[in-house]
Amino acid sequence: MSFFINIQPGEPSTSQTLNAMKKLLIGILALSSLSIMAQPPVGLNFNEMVLREQENVMKIEGINWMQEELLEGIYKEYGQTIKETFEEIRKTRNFGEMRTKMSSLQEEKNLLVKDVLNNDQYQKYMAIAGRNPRGRQNQPDGQD
Repeated sequence: MSFFINIQPGEPSTSQTLNAMKKLLIGILALSSLSIMAQPPVGLNFNEMVLREQENVMKIEGINWMQEELLEGIYKEYGQTIKETFEEIRKTRNFGEMRTKMSSLQEEKNLLVKDVLNNDQYQKYMAIAGRNPRGRQNQPDGQD
């Protein structure tokens, strides 16, 4: 009985096979991690959220062309501000203040929209914009 492995020419050794498998596995992991990092954060596509809300608000009955123009400007600025705020929070890694900042931006937008719409339209707007992303109504004391 021999303790040596007889390697035929052209056949890789066990260590060569293991090294090749390790390299393949590392390559697969690297590629999969790159594809994961390239994906936007799930549930945080603010542009899509803002556009969807804007589309729903524009469907409120009785909105005239001037109100449409003003609302488009408000939503454009709101979307840009949310994007900048989120990028700032992501850079500073201070996710604790995200809810506070987003709430204050929402309140500011609501005040601007209130100046554009009449009372009946504003009530309809609040029914649309007053919901959070999970579909629950915001509670008056900030309790969700």
